[in-house]
Amino acid sequence: MAMSQKVLSFDPDDPEALLGVAQVLAERTRDTDLDKDQKIAEARKNAQRALVTVDTTFRVRDILRSNWRRLRDF
Repeated sequence: MAMSQKVLSFDPDDPEALLGVAQVLAERTRDTDLDKDQKIAEARKNAQRALVTVDTTFRVRDILRSNWRRLRDF
């Protein structure tokens, strides 16, 4: 989770990191946690944000990869 949070500090729309944090929060939150509602709300928010950003993020990465190949082969 720490690595995903670090990625999100650089790119708050990274869907893999958003899902990583959401999954860990959902798995580690217990019914007895005093901040259970807050953790579940954050997990839900991250998962929903990942669904919104997944299409655009991967398209940008693909474009960057193709540009990298083009520049590399120049």
